[in-house]
Amino acid sequence: MKRLRYVAVVLAWLGFPVSSVFAQQVMLTPGTLVLDGATRSGEITVGNPGEAVATFRVDNAFFVQAPNGQLSARLPETPSNSALELLRVGPRRFALAGGEGQTVRVAARVPRELAPGEYRLHLAVTNLAEQAARAEVVQAKASHSLGVVIPFNVARGVRVLLRHQVVPEGGRLVELTRSREGSNVVLGFDVQRLGVTSLLARVVPFIRGPDGQELKSWPAIGTTIYAEQTHRHFETRVLADELRQGASLCVRLEHSDPGAPQLPAVEACAP
Repeated sequence: MKRLRYVAVVLAWLGFPVSSVFAQQVMLTPGTLVLDGATRSGEITVGNPGEAVATFRVDNAFFVQAPNGQLSARLPETPSNSALELLRVGPRRFALAGGEGQTVRVAARVPRELAPGEYRLHLAVTNLAEQAARAEVVQAKASHSLGVVIPFNVARGVRVLLRHQVVPEGGRLVELTRSREGSNVVLGFDVQRLGVTSLLARVVPFIRGPDGQELKSWPAIGTTIYAEQTHRHFETRVLADELRQGASLCVRLEHSDPGAPQLPAVEACAP
C-alpha cells in the first residue's frame, strides 16, 4: 500500500452511471495503459479518496464504440480483438484505508500464433462500500414507488491496449466546413483515424489571424476512436464577433497516445 498525493491524479470514467455524490470514491491513474513489443507489463494505481476503509474489486469489461463515440458493453470473451486471454491482472480485490493507494499490475502473455493487431480490455474498478451505499439510496427511494429497482454498479475504469506487431499512425482532419448560425460561426470537421490502432488525441479549436499567428484557442476536447470506427464528426461554435476581418477558424489535432509520443500535431483551417 502507499499513501496518495492528490495532485495530477487522473480519474477515468468509462460510461458507468455515477452520481455526483459518489463521483470521487475511486481514483485511477493512468486512464490508458499501452502494452506492445517493447513494453509487456505496466501498473495501475487505485486510490481511495475517502476517509473510511473501503474494499475495491477489479473486473474485466469490454466496450464497443458506435459512430457517435458512445460506448456499449459486450462480454469480454466475445469480441475477436479482446485481450481477455492475453493479460494477467492482480491483485483483483483489496482493502484500502482513506488516502491509500494500491498498485495493480498488468502483464501481457503473447502466444506465437497471435495475429498482428490491437487487442483491448477495460479494467472496471468498483468501490464495494460505495456500491452498497448507492444501492441503499436507490432502495430507499424505491420504498415510495412501485416497480423493480436495479442498483447502480458504480465503477470507474482503465483501458488497456495491447498492440502486437502494429504501430499507431495517428489521425488527420478532413471535411472542414464553416457556416453561419445566427450570431455563431460553426466549424464542422471529421477526425479520421489512420492505420489499424485506436486513435487517442485532443481536439483544440483556435482562431488564426491574417498574419498566421494564433489569436485565441479553446480548451482541448479529448477524443478516442477505437479500431472499429474510421472517423468521428465534430462541430464547434464561435461567436462571429470574435472573428476579426481576415481571421481563420481552425482546429488542431494533438496526439496523446502514450505508446506513440512522437506523433506530431496536425492543423487545418476551414475555407
